[in-house]
Amino acid sequence: MRVNTSTSSNSAKDPFLIIKKIVFLFGVDIRTNTRRLNVWNSKFYSLYPKCLALLWIFFILHSITMFLWSDIWSRESITGKTSRKINDIIAFSIWAILIARRKNLYRLLKDVHTLGVDSNVQLTPQILNIGAVTILAVPLIAWMFKILLLKISDCELLANYFLLKVFIVENCTTWYIIALFLSFLLYTLRTFVAVTYILICIALRRVLMSQTTAESEMVKNLSARFDSLSFQYHLAKSESVIEVLRLFEKTLSFPIFLTEISDLFEMFLGFTWLDSRKYISDENSWLTRYAISTCFSSVRASLFFLCISLAASSVHDASKKCKEVQETILKGALISKSMVSNRNILQLLIMHQSPTFKLSAFGFFYFTKGLILTAVGSVLTYSLLIIQIDSSSIAKHSQYTYFE
Repeated sequence: MRVNTSTSSNSAKDPFLIIKKIVFLFGVDIRTNTRRLNVWNSKFYSLYPKCLALLWIFFILHSITMFLWSDIWSRESITGKTSRKINDIIAFSIWAILIARRKNLYRLLKDVHTLGVDSNVQLTPQILNIGAVTILAVPLIAWMFKILLLKISDCELLANYFLLKVFIVENCTTWYIIALFLSFLLYTLRTFVAVTYILICIALRRVLMSQTTAESEMVKNLSARFDSLSFQYHLAKSESVIEVLRLFEKTLSFPIFLTEISDLFEMFLGFTWLDSRKYISDENSWLTRYAISTCFSSVRASLFFLCISLAASSVHDASKKCKEVQETILKGALISKSMVSNRNILQLLIMHQSPTFKLSAFGFFYFTKGLILTAVGSVLTYSLLIIQIDSSSIAKHSQYTYFE
């Protein structure tokens, strides 16, 4: 007996539909699986992702060209050069990974919703709407901070840099368009991965807590009577949750690793900026006006890193509580006078002996509450080290920049 998470009721509305539509705008179609692609008769739905793929390829090629054309020859420190390119590479990598894993992502979202419906703890529309708004709001706010305090001369300098000085720009309109383009490409998919990861963690935590409550009720009733069907259903439900957790880890562990690396790097840039700003000359005062964008990125990265870590660690805590209740059930089944079959006890024993589930960032680090202080401490330590190494060169530097 197994709980079916591969299909859900046809009448049930897809709660992730609005999020899927948003991410479709940026070239990742996870609204359906390959077996149902023939449902879409419009050529638009088949051509649009291909056009966006060309846009993403142009984006990364342009970034590489900028590095070879301008950045590699500059006297800027390696920190400044890296800060302009690492997010480009990560954004493109996340797009490529989501394209490659869109089938698994479609199945994951469907299975998470099915588990929530079966446990009567599905995500509320309010939470999902907040997630959808966040995916769009973050790049829009980032764009606003990129243009908010700039003068015309600042716009010309930035636009000429991104246009490789091929075209002469004499107003801010061109920079506004470039900044909007960059903000959506750099932030939308990263925010989608972060928001989706947090939503799935919340959903799985609710399922695990619901399962813990059901197990507690089973403990109370075990001494009085033993319902074999309920026990089998409980085991099947537990196996289904473990399968979804494994699919979750397989599908999103690498994208969340890239997202967390970019967040840590932006936090690092925020700390180093606090020191480097005192070396900026009047000639490069535009950097101070542009720095509001760097500050926003650093604050955003800190908040998202904290939310992701807490959400993922809550799944670990809920899994640990399930293990504790399973141990109580196992002890009760062994000493119970009820007719508990050896097969049922063996199934529960195997499940209980499996390690408590910990979500990881591609195996490089595991999400626990202790990770937060460790990561922040590492960022602070590395920032202080870089500040000490680069302080003398920054003081002499005439073009120390913080593009994103």
